[in-house]
This record gives sequence, C-alpha cells and structure tokens, in this order.
Amino acid sequence: MEHSDPAFLSSSTTIAELNDPQNRVAVRTKTASELALALLVYRLCTLTWLVKLAPHIITFASRLHLSGPVYYIIKRTFFRQFCGGETADACVATMRRLRASGIGSILDLSIEADFDLSDTNANPAAVRAKSNAEADRVLELNMICLSTARCVPGSFAAIKVTALAPPALLRDLTTLLQILLDAFHAADADGDGNIGLAEFREIVRSLPGAPTVADPDALAFALFASATSTELSGTETIDFITFADALSVENPAARPLLVSAAGFTTEHLEDYEYTVERLYRLCQYATDAGARIMIDAEQSYFQRAIEHLAMRLEREYNRKGSADGPVVFNT
Repeated sequence: MEHSDPAFLSSSTTIAELNDPQNRVAVRTKTASELALALLVYRLCTLTWLVKLAPHIITFASRLHLSGPVYYIIKRTFFRQFCGGETADACVATMRRLRASGIGSILDLSIEADFDLSDTNANPAAVRAKSNAEADRVLELNMICLSTARCVPGSFAAIKVTALAPPALLRDLTTLLQILLDAFHAADADGDGNIGLAEFREIVRSLPGAPTVADPDALAFALFASATSTELSGTETIDFITFADALSVENPAARPLLVSAAGFTTEHLEDYEYTVERLYRLCQYATDAGARIMIDAEQSYFQRAIEHLAMRLEREYNRKGSADGPVVFNT
C-alpha cells in the first residue's frame, strides 16, 4: 500500500533506493559526528573477540564497582547508535527524524515470557495467577508503547504474545492445533486438500474430549453441516481452513471435543479468553489511535498458537476498505 503522506516513500521507490548502491536515504540527515560515531560502532561490532569479551567486561566492571563509567561509554556509543531513546519523548523525536527520510518506525517492547523453572513445583493455580497478573501489567506497558507510536502516523508497535498469556496455555494450545493439523493431513488420503463427512467423523472420534461427549457422531454431523452451510447429501467436502474453523477453540459447539484433563484444560480455556481480551484491547486502541500492531514470532513450541491468535485478530481488525489499511501484521 502506498502511503498518502509525501513524507513516506512508496514501496517501489523504497525498493529502488535500497537497491541503489549510491542510496543515501539512511544517512542524508545525519551530521558528520553522527556518521563518525556510526562508523566507529560498526567497526567495533566486526571485532569478534570484543563482542565475545563484552559481557565479561561488564561483569568484571560491576564487581569492581565501575559500572558507572562502563555504562556511560556504552550509552554514548552503542546505545546512541542502536536505541531510539530512553523515554517516549526521545523515541518520538527519533521517529520523526526517520520519517523525514521516508523511514517508518517499529516500537518494540522487548518483554517476552517462557517457562520459569522455579515454578516447576509450585501450585498450578498460583502459577496461573502470577502469569495473568504479569500479562495484565505488560498489557498496560504495550498500551503506552501504542500511545507513543500514534504520535507519528503509520508507525508500528511490535507485541510479543508470550508476555500477554500464560506460557502453559500457548504450549498446550500449540499442541492441540498440531493434533488437528496432523489429523487433517492423515485423513486427506488423496492429497487434494479436502475431506468428507466420513473422514471428519473419524477425526472427531479421535479428539481428546470425545470420550466425554454423549454422541460424538451426532456432534460431528452437526459441526460438518454447519461448516458446509448446506443440507448434506453425502458428497460435500471441506478444506483445511473450514475444518479448522469448525473445530476451533472459538466454536462453543466444538469445545467439548478439545478440552481434556491432561491436555487443553478448562483452565486453559479461561486463560485463552483473558488473553484474547487483552489482545482485543490493544487492537481496538491501535485502530482508534491510527497505529499499527506487528505480532512477533517467538519460540517454536508457542508459535502455532501465536499464529492462531494473529489470524483471529487479523480477521477482526483488518477490514476491507479501511482508509488507514490493515491494523494487525503477523511476522
């Protein structure tokens, strides 16, 4: 999409400039001292021995109570080159300088979550409460990030879903989504990307929660009929997208098939709703503020769940005909 603001270059112009060895878009607004500093920093970054030694230098300086001078040097060199600022106002000033050169900005709140080994023996309810409380805190920080991004039209705020959801939820949802994907491909014997009612029924019977359903076959028939939106004649087929929607955790009718005591649990389902609520708040704020959200890729054992949530947000907020274009971008 070409931006109507003349301060932004069209995509074709940007690509042409990047391919031009004489291109000066990244440096034409910099002073001689800024260019000299950039050259020094990049030269230092090419010294492998220095890069490997840097953490040890910082640790050693801390032990000698010399962190102040070391951090002063870092702040005046590497930080100045690679960081947009320490405050929102400083970041906005940097974003506006970049915008003047036709360069957009992505504000990245670098907070993400993974499994905490100290929680291994903790009470599961306490771990859930801790994760959700931290996610609520990070939500507010992301709102601040979006409020900063809105100061320069067209800017992005990158979010990390792991910081907005309990890690166990994302892990077990990823496992469940992988089970559904594998089951579909196994049922698609001819490889045409479609399955019929008989194959769908067999998948339903194999799902974790099927033993708790009074009549899995009747539920399978109802879900398949709803997915095809027709009166079934026996020849209908569905593709994977339709299949995934029919057996989505968003579909109340399908949830009994997906929830089990040893997999995706009722507690996960509650946490999923909390997570979606947080993400919807961010997306609605971005929509109202004229900012955009970029969803970062993260650990592979969370990624399928992250992609699922990203798709849900894209369906809800990337409406056709919006003057400002899409709100949610998945990396």
